[in-house]
Amino acid sequence: MKIEALKQLVENALSLDRIAVIESVKKISEDLKKSGKDALAADLLTKIDTSYKLSASSIQQYEILRQFPNDSTKFWTSNTTFVKLRDFLLLRNNEQNTRVFIHGKPGTGKTTFVKEISRDIKKEILYVNAQNLISSKLGETQKNLDLLLNDCIKSAGKYIILMDEFDSIIGSRNREIHDEYHRLIGSFNIFLDTLPKNIILFAITNVISHIDEATLRRFNVDILLNEIDLNVFTFQLFNQATLNKIDYNINVSRKLVHINSQSLDYSSIEKIVTNSQIEKCSIETSIAKILSIDDVSKLRKLGLTLDDIAVVKKISKAGVAKILGSKK
Repeated sequence: MKIEALKQLVENALSLDRIAVIESVKKISEDLKKSGKDALAADLLTKIDTSYKLSASSIQQYEILRQFPNDSTKFWTSNTTFVKLRDFLLLRNNEQNTRVFIHGKPGTGKTTFVKEISRDIKKEILYVNAQNLISSKLGETQKNLDLLLNDCIKSAGKYIILMDEFDSIIGSRNREIHDEYHRLIGSFNIFLDTLPKNIILFAITNVISHIDEATLRRFNVDILLNEIDLNVFTFQLFNQATLNKIDYNINVSRKLVHINSQSLDYSSIEKIVTNSQIEKCSIETSIAKILSIDDVSKLRKLGLTLDDIAVVKKISKAGVAKILGSKK
């Protein structure tokens, strides 16, 4: 057996990447066959098949919950709030019921936060959305809520339950919404009160004002994610640039990001990288364009030096000075 293949298998297993684990096992099986260990190779392949069947049957038993794909990258592992919650979930008493409410502006990594928690505490995610739960037929929503409670009882201790876009599931009583939503709020609050022990539930929203106050009080952990972490942002940006072989100037790129950070969120990383690929330009040039500050005069007013602007615009320092001089 190749040591590198074994290492890769362990790494994939620790990251809960089932598909990658299976591919690693297949490679190891091939190596075992080559060394004449056909029986052991066959046994490993059988375990893969059994794992798939068990996984499929465990998901099929749920009426409302669905499996949530986890493709998380390491955004949050150095964040203090993340570390404290992760450690609490790893060490908590199994009798505890943990209901976490995460809210904040779009693009601040709320769903990624839950995905990383899932990866680190080694529990996969099951999720519910409005389409699974809400029905226009009288009484159907209550029936679905009862099914959801049964699903939560089955999953307690095994999975994380995620309610993404929570405001679309539970609207405030004060909003002019469908009567079925009004009925759901009271029933949902009872649902939260009767959740089984050892449950881990996350609810995420961009619009906390749309959530009923009585519902909010039933969550025992409240997390506000309203700003991006610029260190995390630049690390991920430069990592993506390196992977895609895109040039970047660290110092100038950092200056641009810090100058106008309020206009950025984590989804901006993909926009910047994609623009660099399309325009065949550097990361700092792409940042300036995405932020609409790629004019030489704007860059100068924002505090960039002539050298910095030359890097962004890909012209000489003398060329920058000439452009600025002509605009006086």
